[in-house]
Amino acid sequence: MSIPYAASALVAHVAIIPIIKNIYPVITTIRDSLKNDDIIYELDERDIEASLVVIEGLVKEINSKKLPNSILKALKNLEKTLSSVQVLLEKIHIKSIEHTQKYFSSWRQLDVSKETKELIVQFNLLEKRFNLFHKVLLIYKESLK
Repeated sequence: MSIPYAASALVAHVAIIPIIKNIYPVITTIRDSLKNDDIIYELDERDIEASLVVIEGLVKEINSKKLPNSILKALKNLEKTLSSVQVLLEKIHIKSIEHTQKYFSSWRQLDVSKETKELIVQFNLLEKRFNLFHKVLLIYKESLK
């Protein structure tokens, strides 16, 4: 493993928790401002908050251990996906704020369909990458026996 990649994987390992902590308030704000919207349905359907709690807990548990290259790569991929989710949620949040500040906002409907579709793709990717991360951890655990 190259030194720059090892360093970036370690940064991803450490950066996952702050990203998750930044996602929570954005989700709460979106829930408060967009009561009956497709985005709320997707957040509920995917149970994203519970997934984030599990990912955060797992990363905290393995944070101090020396990890093999495969786990570092899986963590880096998780970090990239979480970062994309955060950016999309923040876009939705900003759009909702801008929408409420416009005249006749109660007569118009906020259109975040593009962001919602992108978010669904990222949620699916997050799930796949977390499952892969979990499998890699299980294989690593087996190799230690």
